[in-house]
Formats: sequence, structure tokens, C-alpha cells
Amino acid sequence: MSSEKANDLQVEEAGSARPTTPLVPNARPSRIANPAPAGIFSFASTTFMLSMYNVNVRGVHEPNVVVGMAIFTGGLLQFMAAFSSYGCFWMSYATIFIPASGILAAYDNDPQGLSNALGIYLITWFMVTFLFALVCIRKNNSFVILLSVLTIAFILLASAEFTGMAV
Repeated sequence: MSSEKANDLQVEEAGSARPTTPLVPNARPSRIANPAPAGIFSFASTTFMLSMYNVNVRGVHEPNVVVGMAIFTGGLLQFMAAFSSYGCFWMSYATIFIPASGILAAYDNDPQGLSNALGIYLITWFMVTFLFALVCIRKNNSFVILLSVLTIAFILLASAEFTGMAV
């Protein structure tokens, strides 16, 4: 009987034994930073700068100075921060104002055509942003708010281009 008791004890100890060595040796927390603040900063700062030009702050009418900011801060930094869609938005928007691209020169004799083309461009980004906002609804409230406001901004900017009532 004592041998049966010893066997039961060994089975109990074996069944409840916990491993003494960690499953992942020397597990350290990840040291990769969250890229979201860099992406949000780059989008917000570039948007703010372009918005100041759109409302003619200090008499500035041409948004060409924002090209560098749009390519590097708004475009490249967002692309690196995994906000690749909006990084591409800023790089493509900046390309419109680069003289070597010839986009503005193509509309020299047709300013209404340029406004319509920019309106279509902005409507496209309105639709993309609206879809992103829908996807985020049950995930992250701050991104829902950000994308909803951005959706409204894109539709207002497109409307201004189509109606010729841009600020």
C-alpha cells in the first residue's frame, strides 16, 4: 500500500509541476517605439501649414513653400511611420506644385480645369478617408474623430475647388 501511495504522490507532483526554465530565454520587452505619434505629428503639422496658406495668413497666396514640408514631413515621415496612404497623399499633392512635374503648367490657360482636377483629387481622398473612418468605428475613438474631421475637411476643400469659392 505504501508503494501505491508513493506512485500517486509522484503522479500528482508530475501533473502539477511547473517548468523551471522560461519558455523564451532572456525575454526582454520590445524596444520598438510606437510610430503613431510621429505619423500624427507629421500629418497635423503639414495640414496646419497648408491651412494657413489656404486662408491667406499674412498675405501668402501661393502654397509652393509647403512643398518641402509636404514631401518630407507630411510624406516621407508618415510613410516611415506606417501612415503610408496619407504619406502618399502628401507626396502626390506636393508633386502638383513642383514646376518640373508640369502639372500646373498644363493648366496655365485653364484655371477652371485646374480647380476641377484638384476637386476630383480631393473627392478621391474624401472617399478613402471616409472608408478608413468606417473601418475604425469600433476600434479607436481618437482615430474615428481624426478621420471624421479629415473627411469633412476633404469634402469642404473639394467643394471650394468645384465652386470656385476657395478662400
